[in-house]
Amino acid sequence: MHEPGRWTAITLVTLVLHFAWEMAQANLFESMQSMPFWKATAICARATAGDLVITAIAFSAAAIAGGLHWPLILRRFGPGLIFLTAGILLTIGYEIYALSAGRWAYDERMPVIFGIGLTPLLQWIVIPPLEIAAFRLIWRGATIDKRLP
Repeated sequence: MHEPGRWTAITLVTLVLHFAWEMAQANLFESMQSMPFWKATAICARATAGDLVITAIAFSAAAIAGGLHWPLILRRFGPGLIFLTAGILLTIGYEIYALSAGRWAYDERMPVIFGIGLTPLLQWIVIPPLEIAAFRLIWRGATIDKRLP
């Protein structure tokens, strides 16, 4: 597979992972309770597009520190930590904004930490390692410069 195809594949994996998470946690948001399935699905798809933007920003921040193919360098933890931290911080910032602007509200069943929903935070703890693993699988056997640090 050529490099653009690999980037397309990892983007699709990222979209599927985040969309599945958005659908699974949808019932923990107040407005989603009475919404028709297809409307709720469309909202989850829009949220997934936002997740893709957060992923791209977090991945880019990690790439500044570790190069474009940083997930392939197993002995370096800095870029991975940057990826996770940036995703969590961006999520916290957007959750605070969305809640204060009334874009959404949590259902009473949503566990919260310091006013932020637990499932949106867990999303950025659980999914990034899966994305890194997918990146490594997709790039397995690729002719990446073997001199990477």
